Amino acid sequence: MAISKKVVLYSFAIVIALLLSFDIGLNTVEIAFLIGFLVLMMILFMVVFMQQIKENERLEEAKKNVQFSVEEIIDRNMKVCSYCKTVNKKEASYCKKCKRSLEDIVCPVCGQQNSYDQKYCVKCQSVLQNKKVHL
Repeated sequence: MAISKKVVLYSFAIVIALLLSFDIGLNTVEIAFLIGFLVLMMILFMVVFMQQIKENERLEEAKKNVQFSVEEIIDRNMKVCSYCKTVNKKEASYCKKCKRSLEDIVCPVCGQQNSYDQKYCVKCQSVLQNKKVHL
């Protein structure tokens, strides 16, 4: 249960307990109506809190979806240099900052073609070195 809901619940319980413990000159019917009113108010506050929590969860989910979409667009249309983390165009052959090659790497051991950002060959797990630099 959320802290805000607990606070409302405990405060209404305290008010009802105080109402029952003190003799404020109300007859039984009036006390029953007052307690009923307080219970209805407590239920109303609980409903409002639940709606706020659901709305916050919905907004958080929408925010995650937007962030995922932006990352997906960057992945589809850009190359990120594995050395300096600079974002380059998808067609770029060399990083615009560090001038390292962004082209696929051929494994020197088995000849497997690997993506430019791989550190190890996907076939034989040999160490790949992307040392081509454009000067």
